[in-house]
Amino acid sequence: MTSDGFANIVDAESLRPVTKPKKLHNMPITSCAFQPDRNSVVTASTDYTYKFTNLSDFSATKTFKNLLLRLGLLFLILVFLADYFY
Repeated sequence: MTSDGFANIVDAESLRPVTKPKKLHNMPITSCAFQPDRNSVVTASTDYTYKFTNLSDFSATKTFKNLLLRLGLLFLILVFLADYFY
């Protein structure tokens, strides 16, 4: 956890980062709990928000797939709007 709202997944023995940090909150993260049965992390922040995050959400490939999905959706919206206005 960091003071700027990022969560870092690190190896317990070497303390080396396993994945890139992910921004979960806009304010400092004050607490964190790991749920091994669900493979997820729960974080809490000073702005009284809680985030339930699956550990697979930290993967770079999932982030890339989400980006492609959002770009594709934006493209479809633009195509629909272009047909609507022309």
